[in-house]
Amino acid sequence: MIYLAIIICLLSSAFFSMSEISFVSADRLKVELDKSSQNTLSRIATHFYKNGSRFITTALVGNNIVNVIYGLLVAKALEEPLTALLHNDIGVVLVQTIISTAFVIVFAEYIPKAIGQAKPNIMIRIITLPFFLIYIVLYPITLLIGWISKLFFKLFGVKNEDDTVQPLTKVDLDYFIESNVNQQENADEARILQNALEFSDIKVRDCLVPRNEITAVGDDLTREELIEIFDKTGYSKLPVYKEDIDDIIGYIHSIEMFRMGDSREWQSRILPTIFIPESLPAENALKQLMQKKRSLAIVVDELGGTAGMVTLEDIVEEIFGDIEDEHDTQRIAMRKVGENEYIISGRAEVDTLNEQFDLQIPENEDYQTLAGFILHYSQEIPDAGEEFTIPPHFQIQVLRATGNKITLVRLRKIES
Repeated sequence: MIYLAIIICLLSSAFFSMSEISFVSADRLKVELDKSSQNTLSRIATHFYKNGSRFITTALVGNNIVNVIYGLLVAKALEEPLTALLHNDIGVVLVQTIISTAFVIVFAEYIPKAIGQAKPNIMIRIITLPFFLIYIVLYPITLLIGWISKLFFKLFGVKNEDDTVQPLTKVDLDYFIESNVNQQENADEARILQNALEFSDIKVRDCLVPRNEITAVGDDLTREELIEIFDKTGYSKLPVYKEDIDDIIGYIHSIEMFRMGDSREWQSRILPTIFIPESLPAENALKQLMQKKRSLAIVVDELGGTAGMVTLEDIVEEIFGDIEDEHDTQRIAMRKVGENEYIISGRAEVDTLNEQFDLQIPENEDYQTLAGFILHYSQEIPDAGEEFTIPPHFQIQVLRATGNKITLVRLRKIES
């Protein structure tokens, strides 16, 4: 009978240990979402999270009670055989302590806590009802302990925030997405949700079209010349400048070419643009574009010069991913053409390449793109057709380059 009581105490201790670690490790957002199903267990779990300190106190009190009883029972069960074997009171106590502690650590601490930490939300659902019954039984004790604790907190001037319900944060949302939306069919939705969470950290400089890649037109072009540029580039909008690209006066939409009929004065159709700093958060830029009903903004640097431009599409792509239009497919090429060999646009971002192809290109605050990485090490703009090696394992061939930028590269990763 005594051995059955020992096993019950050990299992009870394991239950309290698992309850504690599951409560701490569980995805709180999932618990909140489960509450909406009007499930009784979910409502009880939500109550526990609103009274977190009482839950933990109940687990600790319950665990200590059963551990004390367990220790007394083990001592009683082992006293007679150990006394006959050792004939030494100190030796008997020492062996009793080692045996009882070893069983508690393995079966009532390590194993249940490992299980609770691995599947916390499942375990929370399993333990909720039995724990709630224990919670009610031990409530007077936990209430007394809570009152004494608050008294000590006040005595030492410590602010007690244990029962303050903490609001859900971006970290909670991100953890929920990563741990629950992992099926292949939901991969796109998960990516969109994660991008939306990170959107507030994105600056305009992260999604702009750089100055040297802007196709802009002067306001002195003829209507025929402008139509030819629209046709050649495939773009639907073009910035318009007066003297040079640092003197942009607005932008013209290709649809205006049809609205104006045979009129030659296309300049009257120029739409005013907005100017924003490159350090502006992308979400603020999006609000400005929508409020002013514009689809294009000119990005200026700290000296007032044109740093680039950003469109409504560029910003929205930060959340939803690439939105293909008539010319996006040629914008950033990234494809594997052989064993450890790739054809890549100079504009491709280093972190994207590392994530997609595991190239392990060194990342540095001095550059963001593959072209920037090459220029960082070569210190000059290579000619088209030029080949060289960037230590320790990148062989570069420049396939296409202009006087001031690298546009297309063949990269081969040399195995060490």
